[in-house]
Amino acid sequence: MKLKLNQSFVQELKSVLEESAFSSDDFSFGSNGAKDLVVIKFLHHDSFQVRVNEVEYEKEVKVSKPLDVDPFMPKWRRPKGDETQYKTEKVKVFQVTMIPGELKATDVHQRSDLSGLAYELKQWCRYIENELVVIYAEDTSCDEELATQIDEMFPVEMFDSNERFSSSEVEKLKEGLAGLRERINKIREECDVSEEQIKSLEIALKKAENGARLYPKGAWLRFNKAKVTNALKKIFAAPEVRQLGYEVIKEIVLKEI
Repeated sequence: MKLKLNQSFVQELKSVLEESAFSSDDFSFGSNGAKDLVVIKFLHHDSFQVRVNEVEYEKEVKVSKPLDVDPFMPKWRRPKGDETQYKTEKVKVFQVTMIPGELKATDVHQRSDLSGLAYELKQWCRYIENELVVIYAEDTSCDEELATQIDEMFPVEMFDSNERFSSSEVEKLKEGLAGLRERINKIREECDVSEEQIKSLEIALKKAENGARLYPKGAWLRFNKAKVTNALKKIFAAPEVRQLGYEVIKEIVLKEI
């Protein structure tokens, strides 16, 4: 179906696409309905598109006029104020639908004109970039068997315990966490483990150590298990680190406390 936009305006939109991380050849321009002005689709992901429609709706408008007063009536007797009436008008606007949106899967905006469409298209290309990074991101989860072992590293039987750690248990817990830290640092020397992953684990372990003297065992477990296990799972997600992960987790003594 023939586009309803001027070719010069379409060329302006294509120039915006060329200035983005993509090429105008990565997009198609078409029109699917009587009210469609243009539908721009990202060819590498069918659902990503911008649709521009003309939308007509009825709007109630308030109309005020002076009260009809007898000109011969004395001023002090004349009623004050205006006569208010309402009438319905038909209004046409441009509706711009973007998939993906900035924060939602779909953003819908209404505009009185299309002067800002080029800017919105530029923003839309950024949203596509952000989504593609997530869609094609590397899988950062470790395999199910190792994930289960990491979860089991913490003693589930003390989950509801109100008992406090004794001084010897606190020391044993710290030794276990220190051992875990030491083994992870050795793995880092052999494998490609990022600084960010190590830092995330360090923060989790420090929090766990400090909390041992503050909370009952059950509360300590609930407050620390998720952060520590999540940090470990990210480190052991890479295949070359996974086997070492089995050896490390097997020797952790937290479950013996």
